[in-house]
Amino acid sequence: MRLRLGVALVGTFLLVGPATPALADPATPTNYRSEVTEIDPPTSEFSASIVGGDSFLQISVPEGTEVEVLGYQEEPYVRVDPAGTVWANRMSPAFYLNDDRYGQITIPHGVSPESPPDWVSVGVGGRYAWHDHRIHWMSPVPPPGVAPEQPSLIQEWTVPLTVEGELAEIRGTLSWVPSISPMPWVGLIALLAVIGSKLKPLISIAAASLLAISFGLVQWGTAPVGAWSDVVNFVPPLVAFALLPLAFNREQPSLTWQGAAVVLLLVWSALRFAYFTLPVLPIPMVATAARAWVAIAMGATLAGAWGMAINTPLARSRK
Repeated sequence: MRLRLGVALVGTFLLVGPATPALADPATPTNYRSEVTEIDPPTSEFSASIVGGDSFLQISVPEGTEVEVLGYQEEPYVRVDPAGTVWANRMSPAFYLNDDRYGQITIPHGVSPESPPDWVSVGVGGRYAWHDHRIHWMSPVPPPGVAPEQPSLIQEWTVPLTVEGELAEIRGTLSWVPSISPMPWVGLIALLAVIGSKLKPLISIAAASLLAISFGLVQWGTAPVGAWSDVVNFVPPLVAFALLPLAFNREQPSLTWQGAAVVLLLVWSALRFAYFTLPVLPIPMVATAARAWVAIAMGATLAGAWGMAINTPLARSRK
């Protein structure tokens, strides 16, 4: 039993960590909202949008059009060719800086915006997204002068590019959005935990696992190209659900396997508590629906943990 539990935990660790720098920076809940306001000059040759609140700038280019995004020193950075293949210039400093939300990357020796482009294929289908540091605030510390309780405009931003060789700009704004109170959601989670505690723990844990898996898959499936670390959103509850059949392999359901599943779900839940305090969520759905989805999964997790606690041999002996 201990060997199998160890294998399961090691497998989880190998799947979700340790993360490499290129995989460790997915979009997360935030107080910042970045928005595309216009493309100048107006064009139907491509579209641009923000993914993950203020995290990624994404372009979508139809087949037959060539678009080239310029880097921070107006060097070639990303190019979408007429066939829809996406290329990135490895001689652009942006190629490396954009791997990290705050640009905390050491640029390799010899990389220079003045060097001839060294193009490498990074995508297909004419769509690509990246951490563009022109569209978000480059510090975990809020901008000076921002009142935390008041919405405010932080900056206007511009990203230059060429469309069929003609200069154009993607323009937008970055705003501060005040935090929200988590108390209504905490109350809902507590209420669901109390109601769910009347069920068998395995039922609550299974329901929590399925809710967490489905939510994580939605977030992973809508993540931009390159944000592969979003697999951590569904792998822990997936492992938790996979452990549950082991609890049925004996006359008395195994608290060991149930406990391991609950721990994984509690970790998943703890990593999502910011959904109830930060206003801008990294998932393209109505914020209230996303929070309700997470709250129900958390409530079911706590119900399972509560049900386990009152059904331990020690707890039963005291009855």
